[in-house]
Amino acid sequence: MVGDHLIAAEMETAQPVSSGVTKLKYLKVCIEAEAIEEDLWLPSRFEIRSDSRLGMRNIRKHNL
Repeated sequence: MVGDHLIAAEMETAQPVSSGVTKLKYLKVCIEAEAIEEDLWLPSRFEIRSDSRLGMRNIRKHNL
């Protein structure tokens, strides 16, 4: 397969973000792709991790 292809991307928050009573403490997003056909690349893995606070309630999520 000739050319440039996005194989993986990762993003992570550098510091917490607040807006009123909501605070996003941590967010991480990872995406991986693989070749399905010669010119067709599709995501093979998508992961999101988050830690936030809504009022007095802590919310932690991990989706894969």
